Amino acid sequence: MTCDSFPDLAWATATLTDNSTGVATTPLQPTCVNGSGWTPVVVPVIAGDSYTLTLTSHGDGIVNVYTLFDDVALAPAGPDPVVNGGFESGTFSGWTANGAAAGGPGQSSTAAGGPGQSGAATSIVSSGQHSGSYAAQAGSPDGSNGGSSIVQTFTAARGDSGLALWYDATCGSFNFGTDGATATLTDNTAGTSSTVFGPDCPIGEQGRIQVNAPIIAGHSYTLTLTNTDTSNSSYFPTYTLFDDIGLY
Repeated sequence: MTCDSFPDLAWATATLTDNSTGVATTPLQPTCVNGSGWTPVVVPVIAGDSYTLTLTSHGDGIVNVYTLFDDVALAPAGPDPVVNGGFESGTFSGWTANGAAAGGPGQSSTAAGGPGQSGAATSIVSSGQHSGSYAAQAGSPDGSNGGSSIVQTFTAARGDSGLALWYDATCGSFNFGTDGATATLTDNTAGTSSTVFGPDCPIGEQGRIQVNAPIIAGHSYTLTLTNTDTSNSSYFPTYTLFDDIGLY
C-alpha cells in the first residue's frame, strides 16, 4: 500500500461476509501505511458456506493513495491439529473437561457446590451451536460455582499461523471483573501465555462471537476455555458455549 494521507482520511481494508451465516469480519482493518510492501492476510472460512470478499482502497482526493491486491485464493485444508474442535463426536474426545462426565450430549458432571447450585459444570449440548450438531458448554443454565474449563494441548502444523474459535456467553453475574467467558493460550515451546479474550460477561444478548489469535508453526500450545460463575445463584446463571475451534 502507498498512503501519503492520514489514517482517518484514507485507508485500505478488506471485509469478508459469510452469506450463509450473515456474519461479517474484517481480516484487514483500515490501515494507511506509506510503502508497506506485500503483506499477507489470512482468515479462516467454513467449507460449504458462501462468501463475499470486498477489497477497498479509499483515497482522500488530495494526495497519492493506492493499494495493490494480488493472489487472492483459498488454501487447501490440511489436517487440523485441534482434535474434535467442533465437538461433532458428541463427546469431549480430545479435550480435558473440568466437570465433564462420560457419555453423550446433555450429560454433565458437577463438583460439590453450595445450596441451590453446583460446582464446576461442563457438557456437550445440541442447541445453540455455531455450526454442525453440537457445541461444548462450560457452566450451566442451572447455575454453577467457580470455574468450569475445557482444555486441549496441540502442536501447530507447518503453515498454521492462527487460531480461530466461536463462543456465546450468557452472563447473569454482577461480578463483571471476574465472571464470564475467558480463553487463554499458552505457548509451551516459548513458555509464554496470553489471554485471547475475557473475562467477557455481556449484559443482554450478545450472540456468537468469533475471535482469532496468532500462533507459530511447530510450537506446542495449550488452549484453556473457561466459564467463571461466582454469583452462586440458579436465578442468575453464567454459562458459555464454545464451538468450531481450529487452526488456519
